[in-house]
Amino acid sequence: MGTVLVRIARLAFAGLGIAAIVSAVTATTGSLGNFFSYFTIESNMLAIVVLIVGGLVRGPIAHWYPYPFLDPRHEGGGYGRVALYAVVLAVAMGLLAAGVNAIGRRRGGALGGRHRVTSLS
Repeated sequence: MGTVLVRIARLAFAGLGIAAIVSAVTATTGSLGNFFSYFTIESNMLAIVVLIVGGLVRGPIAHWYPYPFLDPRHEGGGYGRVALYAVVLAVAMGLLAAGVNAIGRRRGGALGGRHRVTSLS
């Protein structure tokens, strides 16, 4: 009897989770692609942080770094040089993204200038 109730509760919570996602999509963006593109950006940023931190933690143990710019032994300089490379790469990618965004706005965006704005309240 107890396992049946647990299964019913799991199905109910799964249904509530799906309903919450559908509600969030329709209330904020109206577009499934636009909604999940935010999570793609966030997951990519998290992956970058995990790769950098993981590489710096695991590198001295395994004596191997995934990229030469993460190796503090490479060309001297230590961790300060690694931090400088990470900041320079982040700024360069940010400027590249800003440039792509500016070009998209100048051209009218993917929807040809017809953007739908919705209220969050």
